[in-house]
Formats: sequence, C-alpha cells, structure tokens
Amino acid sequence: MKVQNNDGIPKDLATTTHAAKSKKVAKAYKQPPAEASTGVGTDRLEVSDRARALQTAADALRQLPDIRTDKVEHLKAQIKAGTYQVSGEQIAERILKDDTLA
Repeated sequence: MKVQNNDGIPKDLATTTHAAKSKKVAKAYKQPPAEASTGVGTDRLEVSDRARALQTAADALRQLPDIRTDKVEHLKAQIKAGTYQVSGEQIAERILKDDTLA
C-alpha cells in the first residue's frame, strides 16, 4: 500500500521531488542544501542556579506520594470511632480562603 499526500502523488516521489527542488533553490542562491549542512556551529545551553534549584525541588516533589496515607488512616479511624468533629464555621472559612473555588 502506498501512502499518498493530498495531491495524489506517492509520498516517496513527493519527497524526492521536494529534495530536488531544495537543491535547485540552494544552487540558485549559491548555498549548500539543508541536508548538506556541515554543522560548523555548536549549540550551548546554560542553566541558571535558580533553574537547577527548581528542578531539584520538582524532582523531590515527584518522589512524594500523592496521598498522605498516614493522615487518611488517622481520619478514617476518627470517623469510624465517631470522634471526628469539625465545625461548619471552619469549613466555610476554608472554602472562602481557597482560591481554586473562586
């Protein structure tokens, strides 16, 4: 099965044609085609101290569990025993302080 582009031209033929056109254009401008690039320049990347610190913090955060099972188990035990109590006022205050609900 041949994969064809929108023009109905087989993909391998279209690629060959594009490469040939690229060479003709490069020749007209007296520049080497892209695939013949010599790669004389070198790339360089500098990472700031702040970026390194952020990466370290992000790595540490990824290692933490998503759920604090010790706290969940403690609350489950309190609920089961009937000793877990929280006032409606505290709940309302937390809802109003939470920016994600606004």
